[in-house]
Amino acid sequence: MNKIKAAPIALVLGALAVLTGCADSHGADGDPGVVQSRDEDHWVTKSGKTRIHHYDYDLTVQTPDGKTYDIDVGEDVYDHCFTGSKYPKCTKN
Repeated sequence: MNKIKAAPIALVLGALAVLTGCADSHGADGDPGVVQSRDEDHWVTKSGKTRIHHYDYDLTVQTPDGKTYDIDVGEDVYDHCFTGSKYPKCTKN
């Protein structure tokens, strides 16, 4: 790879590294806490004659130190984690 192509790639990778470091991360499963609220969104898009159904499931979790965060979860987790449930314990069926 020549230096002209390598410079923009290095710049983009450096920017991504900085931005990733600034993100508030709660790991793949999130920090333990209590589910404060749940949010479910459903919408339909159309591609030609095909209708595509989209679903988004989110939980708001409060950690023992009082901080809250939102986490995107799948339908199965959403179905098992109700308001007041202990997260991530509620994800285990």
